[in-house]
Amino acid sequence: GELNSSIGNKKEAKEYYQKTLAVDPNHNLSKTKLDSIIMEENIKIRNEKIQKLNSQLNTVKKFKTAGTVFMVGGIATTISPFVIQYFKNGSSFNIDFLKKNDNDSKLYTALFYTGIGIFGAGLITTMVTSFRIDSLEKQISYAFVPIINKNEYGIMDYGYAFNFS
Repeated sequence: GELNSSIGNKKEAKEYYQKTLAVDPNHNLSKTKLDSIIMEENIKIRNEKIQKLNSQLNTVKKFKTAGTVFMVGGIATTISPFVIQYFKNGSSFNIDFLKKNDNDSKLYTALFYTGIGIFGAGLITTMVTSFRIDSLEKQISYAFVPIINKNEYGIMDYGYAFNFS
């Protein structure tokens, strides 16, 4: 086990330490070394999980940004008929175009409802991604780390520590 551990063959070292403990369950050096390997494996698994969660978090944040852009674009598109009316006719803002059937009114109506749709899509995207971001951040913030320490009496203490970001 020591030889394999020293050259980086942790899997083989783990097997030899387990064989030693099968023969002598009180072999403290093998217990300590095996516990150390298991802790390293757990930390590696935890770090890989956190890396994967961070990747997902970055992707979801991009979608949230896109949702915000859609909301702003939706607002701009929704108010565009009123702005066009103001500059074209110098008139005050009104929604009479929703009742008329001429070409300008059809364009204004299309812009108005398209803007509402784009805003709604952005709003839904932003809301859904906000919940997902919260969930991912909690998973990352409260990741468990196994702790294995030898106390002053030579006994192994086991526990977990929290990773608070």
